[in-house]
Amino acid sequence: MRGDYRIIGTDYVAKAAPDGYTLVLVDVFHTSTPIYTRKMPYNALKDFTPISLIGRSPAFLVASPYFQVQTAREAITFAKANPGKMTMAIAGTGSVVVDLFKARSGLNFISVPYKGSSPAMIDLMSGQVNVMITTMASAGTHIKAGKLRPLAVTGNKRNSDFPEIPTFAELGINGMDYEQWFGIMGPANLPKPIIDKIFLAMKQVLNMPDVRERLSGMALEVASPTPEEMKRKVEEDSNRWQKLAVELDIKPID
Repeated sequence: MRGDYRIIGTDYVAKAAPDGYTLVLVDVFHTSTPIYTRKMPYNALKDFTPISLIGRSPAFLVASPYFQVQTAREAITFAKANPGKMTMAIAGTGSVVVDLFKARSGLNFISVPYKGSSPAMIDLMSGQVNVMITTMASAGTHIKAGKLRPLAVTGNKRNSDFPEIPTFAELGINGMDYEQWFGIMGPANLPKPIIDKIFLAMKQVLNMPDVRERLSGMALEVASPTPEEMKRKVEEDSNRWQKLAVELDIKPID
């Protein structure tokens, strides 16, 4: 099952009293997990109240320092010349950004599932796997320490915090407009006065200079934090991943 610990914690919130005391920090996996997991204990849309979108970030293709390539173009060339040889770590049994990359690039590589990003990152740094698509929040410190090599970034423009890293589009791989995002949700039927109170608190926090600086260091852009924006993002991504599942014939597992 994709990300058991995420599902367990999120399910607890889904079944909690709508009093504002039990909330959950969710990310893009909240909307993508249902296409990989058949027996979801909750509905990602109906069982939650969107409160605040915190930030959004592109995803980065990073390589092990032991992988023989130095650039993204070299990685693509290697994968084309050696079908099924390049290994891609994924945190769980499925990853929409990896499936999106495989579909848009046409490359034949092996996806290696891990129980979370930490063990995947450990094997990537030690050379057990070649590459991974992840966020700068997860990989940033390792990149700065020289333990990982950044190759490419999602989105239609280079990231301002890491301008030296090319986009997938620059490499001839279009359609990689994936972004990671984080937000706060509560149980369904959360009263509007509670939503407004939490939203106001989140807005104040996200306007703090030190918080914005910290998020920027992780390539996280502070997002429009309104409940309406959060609701729109969850609905749009849920629909998008369902379409991707049909396109790629992704079958959920038990």
